[in-house]
Amino acid sequence: MAQVQDCCLALYNSVLVAVDGSKFSELALDEGINIAKACKSRLFVINVIDTNEEFMALAPDLEDLIEDKAKELLDKSRDKAAAQDVNCETIVHFDYQTYRPIIKEAQERKISLIIVGSHGHSALERTMMGSVSLRVVAHSPCPVLVIPAGF
Repeated sequence: MAQVQDCCLALYNSVLVAVDGSKFSELALDEGINIAKACKSRLFVINVIDTNEEFMALAPDLEDLIEDKAKELLDKSRDKAAAQDVNCETIVHFDYQTYRPIIKEAQERKISLIIVGSHGHSALERTMMGSVSLRVVAHSPCPVLVIPAGF
């Protein structure tokens, strides 16, 4: 009988994946699910809604609509993980500095690995490594795996 090897990434017992609905975050989610499954890690998926208080004051009903869309994205992420027999906890935050809630959750939950896509939804982020990804790497309390486009 073949001996089961321990995952070489076993030190990553909790994984936080940031998703925004972009193809890059979808790749990050896929990798997060793969790592969580292989290493029996706890998987957390976070979506941070980029808010602007002035804009939200002008369109208060929009906040609920945006939050509903975020929850829909997170539900799809949880379903995708469940299809691979991976339990997934979802988190949604509002902040105009998208990286901050990611770092805060990593600190509070003692996350051992953060996974982000190299680029986000904005046009500027598609032209260079995403500003959110860069800030997560710069401020993270743990290792960050950045999934490149075309991975």
